[in-house]
Amino acid sequence: MRPIHHSALHASAFGERSGLLGLFYRRADDDPETVEALPERYTAGEIAEKVVHDIEHWYEIDASVCRIADCIHRQGAVISWIVE
Repeated sequence: MRPIHHSALHASAFGERSGLLGLFYRRADDDPETVEALPERYTAGEIAEKVVHDIEHWYEIDASVCRIADCIHRQGAVISWIVE
């Protein structure tokens, strides 16, 4: 996910209540690539809550998870957030 600059959020043309949409794909069990600094697996729910925490911490804007919908044979998910 590309970081959003604080001033860009506040200066945007979004109304008082807006949304974000993200895609999540679970790494395949046989994927040889590893990320040593991160836990072996994240769930879509864990990523969704981390984004809420990061937005509220770094941008001082209220955010909440709107919906997490599984897709692609449960190997991925679409995540939506409400930003106020």
